[in-house]
Amino acid sequence: MDPVNAQDGGGAGAVSRNEISGGAQHAPILQARDFTGPVTITTTPTVTPGPGPAVPTHLQDPRNWPLAANWDALSAGAHRSRPDADGDAVPPYIPRDIDADLRHRLGEAAEAGGLVLLVGDSTAGKTRAAHAAVRDVLPGHRVLDPGGVRDLLAVTGVVARAGVRYLVWLDDLERYLAADGLSPALLAELARLRVPVVATMRVRQYETFLARDHDDRTDTAGRILRMAHPVEVERVWSTAEVRRAEQSADERIEDAVAHHGVHGIAEYLAAGPALLQEWRHASRVGGHPRGGALVSAAVALARTGLGGPYAIELLAGLHDEFLAAAGGYALRPEPLADALAWATRVRHGATSLLVPASEMAYMPFDYLVDHADASVSQQVWEASLAHAADDEERLIIGSRAEREGEYGRAEAAWRPLAEAGHPMAMSLLGSYLGSPIGDDPKEAERFLKGAADAGDVVAMSNYGDLLMRQGRLVEAELIYWRAVDAGFHFAAGKLGFLQLEQGRSEEGEASLRRAVEDPDFTGAIFCYPLARLLEETGRPEEAVEMYLRAYRSGNHGSLSRLRQLPLRPEHLDELTRIYQLMAAGDHALFFDDLRHFLTDLGRPPT
Repeated sequence: MDPVNAQDGGGAGAVSRNEISGGAQHAPILQARDFTGPVTITTTPTVTPGPGPAVPTHLQDPRNWPLAANWDALSAGAHRSRPDADGDAVPPYIPRDIDADLRHRLGEAAEAGGLVLLVGDSTAGKTRAAHAAVRDVLPGHRVLDPGGVRDLLAVTGVVARAGVRYLVWLDDLERYLAADGLSPALLAELARLRVPVVATMRVRQYETFLARDHDDRTDTAGRILRMAHPVEVERVWSTAEVRRAEQSADERIEDAVAHHGVHGIAEYLAAGPALLQEWRHASRVGGHPRGGALVSAAVALARTGLGGPYAIELLAGLHDEFLAAAGGYALRPEPLADALAWATRVRHGATSLLVPASEMAYMPFDYLVDHADASVSQQVWEASLAHAADDEERLIIGSRAEREGEYGRAEAAWRPLAEAGHPMAMSLLGSYLGSPIGDDPKEAERFLKGAADAGDVVAMSNYGDLLMRQGRLVEAELIYWRAVDAGFHFAAGKLGFLQLEQGRSEEGEASLRRAVEDPDFTGAIFCYPLARLLEETGRPEEAVEMYLRAYRSGNHGSLSRLRQLPLRPEHLDELTRIYQLMAAGDHALFFDDLRHFLTDLGRPPT
């Protein structure tokens, strides 16, 4: 606390200087050299917080959290490889093309707080790259690895008074995206404390959570994911990465370089392709058809979004369907005990097809889940819903079903919750029913209105869309304003479109700007229409800046408009940097339009 000046009652002009440093003050503080006479203090009564989850013993003292410099990759969640002669199951780290960008973002997060998210396929090397970056950039930070959403919430009271520099590590971020889990507010508080949050997420899980966002139907999880521009970790290594791997003397990496074929180096090291092939070849006479069926049941459950681990009784009850589809008893299936032993046997010193989580509960190796392509049966969907742990898991299962085109399953997951007044379920179901596929606008309005009245801002926005489609513009504008006033600035973009359609250009521009400048959401998608408005109203310089923002956000149509506008050298420099960055990550093919654009302007990128 800054020094406090107080007039000394002992003499004119005398000054008494008092200072407070360190610790936390939970009561009023008076500072003076002397007090004469009675002192009365009136305060607001302290509110004692209600009971919450207990802080686990190993997380209570931040000084006992692991130091990043000494933190091992397996503890961070990296996949095992086969051990070397010394028993080390973690090969040397091979630098990836994303490392410079990742370290830059991590350094920024260490200074100002923020979420650094790595997204990629299973065994692409997300966790290993993040772990290496943390050790290199933040070696003196302590690592808070909560291990699950309950521990994350329990430890929130510890972090503000930690007294040490630390980072929050959220491997497999989807585990923390429950309705009562990680929130934008918690991330904002961590940013205020300048705490970096490092997270990883598999592509399939990332897309599943963002799938809730189609038709502008974004929930809390979607908002969190959109707070970070993800670092994408490619499964298949680039030519430059393979060349760096070729310089390694580690025999496991040498073997991966020689034999990885169409697979990634990290993928090969984690034995992913080998295990996938063994699972697919299990269903044959003389093979392990029952073991393969147990694995198939676990994979199918994981694909529905049901959280694990899965009890052996559940897997055994579902596996007959998969065994019958493969050939049934004509394959001479092995006894159940033998099947389980085969499925849980560690291969290549790395992992197993079914990974034990407790004595009789298992998870499928996540690489298998990401590479499964068979449709999920009705029996599995029903079992998944029947074994869902809570309402949040039922919402996830419904969203996964909708993404897979199983709309009836999605409605079956959401409707009971929606009828009971669950705001998110009402929002999801109402948005689906209001779409061309659901095609029930009356029911859609009932649920969207209910969710909006319960304070769901996304439902307010989608309710406005429904009203717009029905030509009820006055009602639509009112509901959009409700969403905007509640802090959901994405709805401001839609409000801007409505106002522009009615010829209210100044109001429309103000609304679009409000959406574009929102740091907490997808305002970037409104950059292009705002740029068009600026161009059409004779403000070319502002239009150029907004088109560039739109292009950075993925709107390639902006290039055709930029051709018609005056560009300064710094604009071309920025576009050249974008191209070079994409080319370094082997993405140049997707930015060929930019290469032609720069070449036509006499600035061919190198």
